[in-house]
Amino acid sequence: AGRAPARVGRLAEGKGGEGGRTDEDRLAFMDSPVGQAIGALAKAMADSPLNDGKIWFAKMQAGEYDQVAVAKKLDSYIKDNAVVMFSFSK
Repeated sequence: AGRAPARVGRLAEGKGGEGGRTDEDRLAFMDSPVGQAIGALAKAMADSPLNDGKIWFAKMQAGEYDQVAVAKKLDSYIKDNAVVMFSFSK
């Protein structure tokens, strides 16, 4: 890492300058103590029973649907785009 804590803090706040953060900046942040703590927390949450509850809740929100049609639509999004991020909200 080798970056000063103030620089890492500015990167975390999106104040890296020159049009925003670069991949190098993001990696530097994740190598910082704060980034390491966030990564550990995210992993702990993903490995915990809370993650199963989150999955159950998402399925409950979805209700009944045509799984074949949805799978085709998702495959199309993924095939036609270099990067795809899926999320859900209330």
